[in-house]
Order: sequence, then structure tokens, then C-alpha cells
Amino acid sequence: MKLECCGTIRPSGDFDPKQDAESLKKAMKGMGTNEKEIIDILCKRSNAERQQIREEFKSLYGESLIKELKKELSGDFESLIIGLMYSEPEYDARTLRKAVQGLGTDESVLTEILGSRTNTEIAAIKAEYYRCK
Repeated sequence: MKLECCGTIRPSGDFDPKQDAESLKKAMKGMGTNEKEIIDILCKRSNAERQQIREEFKSLYGESLIKELKKELSGDFESLIIGLMYSEPEYDARTLRKAVQGLGTDESVLTEILGSRTNTEIAAIKAEYYRCK
């Protein structure tokens, strides 16, 4: 029996990044935020699909989807949703940066990330690390 090492969310057959971007904009418009709509969209999309939604949102509205989500959300929910919106190398780079900031270094984070990635993945993380200062 082969164990899968990847996420369980598979690409959607009826995925439409423009529709998702428009729905997210609507969920953040006006008084209050429709958090259920944000969950329904972003938690049912693969990382690659979420990256397409990010690009489409920027194209449609000239705004960063991540910045808009940060304005609308807070607390652990914000952290979760923003984490979902980063590409894998971007998320790892930001996690590594946080692990080495301030007093002391969280060696367990360094070991977990750098010890479980391929050389190609580490190169992508390195590029993101210096890009997202």
C-alpha cells in the first residue's frame, strides 16, 4: 500500500479563477465579511488554484488579495487563510524568517523545513526568502 505525501485537495473540475476572485471580492464588500464564503472557496481549492485566484484578483481589481484578506480578517482565522494563500516556497520562506527573528532561533522549524525539501525546493525557498524581506 502506497502512502500519499501530498495534500488531499485535488484540482477542481469546474474551477474558474475569475468567478472565485469575484466571489471573494463580494464576500469582503460592505459591512461585515462573509467568512463562510471565503472558507467555501479557498478551502476547496488546491494551492495551484489559489495562486491562480490571487493572480486573477490582482488582474481584475489591481489589488493584492492577501492584503485585502488581511484588512478583513483577524486572529487565527486570518493566519490560516493567509497561510493558505501563499505558494509553498513563499510559506516556507516566511516561516523560516519568523523562526530566525528576534532572540534565539527555532531550530526545530529549520530542521523540519530544510531537512524535508529537495534541493530544487530549497532553491525556490531561498529565492522567496530574499524576495519577501
